[in-house]
Amino acid sequence: FYSITIASKEYYREIVKKNCQSKKVLEYGCGPGGLSLLFAQNGAHATGIDISSVAISQAKSRARELQIENIEYFVMDAEALEFKNKSFDVVCGSWIVHHLDLHKAFSEIRRVLKPNGMAIFYEPLGHNFLINSFRKMTPSLRSEDEHPLKIIDLKKYKGYFAKSENKFFHFFSLLTVPFCKAPGFKYLLKLTCAVDSLLFNLFPFLKKYAWIVVIVFSQPYKNTN
Repeated sequence: FYSITIASKEYYREIVKKNCQSKKVLEYGCGPGGLSLLFAQNGAHATGIDISSVAISQAKSRARELQIENIEYFVMDAEALEFKNKSFDVVCGSWIVHHLDLHKAFSEIRRVLKPNGMAIFYEPLGHNFLINSFRKMTPSLRSEDEHPLKIIDLKKYKGYFAKSENKFFHFFSLLTVPFCKAPGFKYLLKLTCAVDSLLFNLFPFLKKYAWIVVIVFSQPYKNTN
């Protein structure tokens, strides 16, 4: 299944890359480096956090190998950030929010964002029958705190951010999974991703059955705490 995510991952990378140059960027749940290294190489002042000390150790080693200086990593709880208010221009993360308490996460993200900041996330949705069947068949790939987002979850940003934009990926293109090793797969995937975009525009109710959503939160409300 993960072989078909090329388009959605590229969209996520590009939208963060576009908004990170010369800005302070926090990668939320960076793992052993994540994309924070790429952002730093493109002029961002990058920070990465992860709950795993092993992952952070690996991320620091990778940054030293690449001789990247404008980056720092911390072991930290994403639901209880240790940064000051209004510390970052951009907060981003991939496959992280659906492991968290959304209200705690959104509250902390809003708190550390500057008034004109934005938050960008790459997350799985939980409505598609085919993907949910795959999840049931692969319990070893899941964690107990995992809860793929539902459409109702996407509305929980209200009260934290004034604006939210969602870009949905992978509905019809899921049918290409059996052909991931076949010649011409990339062209087939590109075609079906284009069909997905068309279907989502023509029939918006199908968006909830997408596998992946890229979320952009902006205009954080003033923190009243």
